[in-house]
Amino acid sequence: MSSASQIRLQKTAQRTFTMSVRVLQFDRAKRMSWANGIGVTRQILRSPAYGTRLDWRVSVADVEQSGAFSRLPGIDRTIVFCEGNRMSLTINGKSVELLRGIPFEFSGDAATFCDVSRGSTRNLNIMVNRATAIAKTTVTMVNGTHTALTTSAAQLLVAITTGMATGAGTQSVDLERYDAVYLEKAGQVSISGSGSLLSIEFTPARSEPCVTRSKAQV
Repeated sequence: MSSASQIRLQKTAQRTFTMSVRVLQFDRAKRMSWANGIGVTRQILRSPAYGTRLDWRVSVADVEQSGAFSRLPGIDRTIVFCEGNRMSLTINGKSVELLRGIPFEFSGDAATFCDVSRGSTRNLNIMVNRATAIAKTTVTMVNGTHTALTTSAAQLLVAITTGMATGAGTQSVDLERYDAVYLEKAGQVSISGSGSLLSIEFTPARSEPCVTRSKAQV
């Protein structure tokens, strides 16, 4: 990578290695209370960045008490249970126990009740407009160096745990918990160290209907 393509790192909400690779710092994410009062969200990234239209959004959610989730027609959701004693969902009358660190996918159209009766939880939350986008989620245990490569789709890498760093050229940034690396277009970035990493790849929606599926045990 030429020096002309590198941008000096600054202490802002994001750090830029190149025009297509950004590091987003969780500790600077804006805190937003839920309308129903049972939780708080800190947005990591959304597309588009502004406006009423939503293709996708990734955030960290603190669920502070049990209660019903707002229905989100047309939205496919994924939750990764990261911190807390226990979290379960009842979706259209069927109970699901979420497994720590395992993505669980469900429809925002469904009537969903969240049980956190054993204490508050912290989760990664992905919302996708199924009419415009599809999200593929993968959790990787990094032990050494992991290279994320995207040829066309946008990709977001979120540090579920500490102990990792990312870099391009001679620049390197330690990743705190829930910090994220965003590849906006074709390219690659390396993650080094030891920890749990969530990869989310966003592609345009296909013509066939989106199928809701679970990677957790139901």
